[in-house]
Amino acid sequence: MVVFKLAGSFVATPAICPHAGGPLCDATIEGESLSSPGMAITSACARVRCDDDPDLRMERYEVRIEGDDVLVKV
Repeated sequence: MVVFKLAGSFVATPAICPHAGGPLCDATIEGESLSSPGMAITSACARVRCDDDPDLRMERYEVRIEGDDVLVKV
């Protein structure tokens, strides 16, 4: 699992890119986009969508903030 802050909100997803199979822990965040080698993902409402394949969706885990803790339900 990887947790990152995108467009002001924490997002938790599996750590492997479903499109290119690369590790998302090596991804680059720019504005509302997360990019890993061979892929770009953008935040879209409650989904995470791949720009290269609009039908591809990434699983997201529920994230909750309690004080200084980021809690993820898996």
